[in-house]
Amino acid sequence: MRHGIIWFAAAGWAMLLHYRSQSTKGNYCMAKRQKRRQRILWTPAHEKQLRRLSGRSPAARIARELGRSEAAVRYKAHTLGLSLAVKRR
Repeated sequence: MRHGIIWFAAAGWAMLLHYRSQSTKGNYCMAKRQKRRQRILWTPAHEKQLRRLSGRSPAARIARELGRSEAAVRYKAHTLGLSLAVKRR
């Protein structure tokens, strides 16, 4: 919103006008920004648990146990060279 004062001269009269222009109609607020998730670092204990569970449990179950997303578990398994394919007995 802009506020301002202008001089208006018409028919020999000088008038002081106060105007308020609205570039947007109505009152709008900006959307609140979502908080970024805190990164959880992989500890050696988490990596050990991932190695123990890989091949025995589905990735979704491993993710629940570690408190991470399934994508994070799949990515870490890939970087460690582990297969998450469940092996039949």
